[in-house]
Amino acid sequence: MIKPTKPENESERLKALRKFNILDSEAEKEFDDLVLLASKICETPISLVSLIDEDRQWFKSKVGLEATETHRDLSFCGHAINETEKPFIIEDSREDERFYDNPLVRNDPNVIFYAGIPIKTSDGKALGTLCVIDDKPKKLSESQVTALNVLSNQVMKMIELRYNNKLLSQLNESLSLKNKEIENFAHHAAHDLKSPLNSISQIITLIIDEKKSLSEDIVEYIELIGDCSDNLSNLIAQLLELAKADNLIDAPKSKLSIDVIKSSLNPLIAGKDNVRLNIETELTYLIINKIVCFKVLHNLVSNSIKYNDKEQTKIIIVIEEGQKDYIFYVKDNGPGILKEKAEDLFKPFKILTEQDKFGNKGTGLGLSSVKNLLEKLNCTINLEGEKEVCNTFKFNLPKGTEAELYN
Repeated sequence: MIKPTKPENESERLKALRKFNILDSEAEKEFDDLVLLASKICETPISLVSLIDEDRQWFKSKVGLEATETHRDLSFCGHAINETEKPFIIEDSREDERFYDNPLVRNDPNVIFYAGIPIKTSDGKALGTLCVIDDKPKKLSESQVTALNVLSNQVMKMIELRYNNKLLSQLNESLSLKNKEIENFAHHAAHDLKSPLNSISQIITLIIDEKKSLSEDIVEYIELIGDCSDNLSNLIAQLLELAKADNLIDAPKSKLSIDVIKSSLNPLIAGKDNVRLNIETELTYLIINKIVCFKVLHNLVSNSIKYNDKEQTKIIIVIEEGQKDYIFYVKDNGPGILKEKAEDLFKPFKILTEQDKFGNKGTGLGLSSVKNLLEKLNCTINLEGEKEVCNTFKFNLPKGTEAELYN
């Protein structure tokens, strides 16, 4: 018996093998299916995905063999990885000086016929082989050898895919952790910033209550500080909403009646006799992410009220049902937005109107946070209208099924 020599690039080869973190891993159906296919195509009782470690050959997948590994010195695959540019085929090992007295030939599993195709990385490092084995002499046809080559390439692609999937999973886990850290930071930062801001507002209120003893200029400056404090509080609240976006999109879908949707908007119009809100739809209920639905509608309806320039504010919400989603239209009788500025409306910190009709200044984050939230659900939001002015927001949300309600 002649032991297999080690390739010249052995250290790099082992490094590449261990990078994929596949040695001693659990069985996986995708690999098992390829091994079974190789056995069927070549009409052999045994087929293996054999990976060559430093001192052993370990079988990632196997058909017709109980062993999980053998010593590298006894392996046929150890020879095969030295000939990476061609199949390694032994038609009768009893007539080959390298193998005739090999224990694997003389004893079970009686490796008489062997054909192995190296499993190679893109830069030519052989990690092991896809091989087929028989206990009697055999020849493979040209088409069988071609098929083995194809399957060997597929094994390498699956090893790479497996590796990339694990990297992606680790990355997602890391990003999830980072998002959680960011959210925690945002909560703490919001709390730490809101407390002094609230104190400033209270102090300003006390000072303004005593404004008789203050000059007009000082009162004006103090009121300006109060406005800035309020604006900063609103900005902190909007930033906190942005940090929560990932949690909102993971909320389960629920059955939501149209009456409940309208009721959720009532607080926005309570006490405002000059505001009329109607929902037009043939639907009686939606199966939808309730939290996202409420958040988007509240933002749009609130804006319709705050930036309307008419004595009587009229808001209409139209809801239609598509194959996979619900389509919402939120339209009002306000001044609208010029089409050329419609895209700017969704940009973070972009403020198109200095203040609303109540004298409050926006943060420029409301609509951008809505767009960000919808995009995470693979949805869109646009501003539409006739001629040069847009006054209708159109967005969609994924439609759930009755089955999802019970999962």
